Amino acid sequence: MSHRAIAISFVVMLVLAIATPVLIGASLVGVVVTAVALFVATGLVPIVIWAFGSFRARNAIVPIVVWGGLLVLSCAGVLLANNFGPLLDRVMENPEMKKGYIAGLKKSCIDRQGNSAPAATVAAQCDCEANRMGDELRFSEMMDAIKGNQTRAVEQKVRDIVSACQRAAQR
Repeated sequence: MSHRAIAISFVVMLVLAIATPVLIGASLVGVVVTAVALFVATGLVPIVIWAFGSFRARNAIVPIVVWGGLLVLSCAGVLLANNFGPLLDRVMENPEMKKGYIAGLKKSCIDRQGNSAPAATVAAQCDCEANRMGDELRFSEMMDAIKGNQTRAVEQKVRDIVSACQRAAQR
């Protein structure tokens, strides 16, 4: 591998490392920190491998390919992790997925309620809650609520849904 090819490989990998945080909307400091972390962290093992080849250009191909592969996987992981909520929201828009999601919400509600009220009341309340939450909340908002990371707006929306469904089920 020529010195020029090695230099071009480094530049391409550095551009990839810089583009990743830019794509997720990181601040300038976030871009620099993330790019350096991706570039250096993925390069440590390949540089050690290349060191065993005495850093000769002809021994650079394997470390460069390994480094590039690790960098691509790391960048893909960063992009996926930062876009996971919206990605799940799009997946859950599929009617079959949403149907299963709502069924899961209903079962979870019934299990949570237990014998606290007559079975018909619990079933009516849980059916109402599951359908309204499935319609009114994005999947990522529900996951945040389950984890306890919801915003005040989502928290209020959930409270309103539960209250309305409790009133409706007791009629």
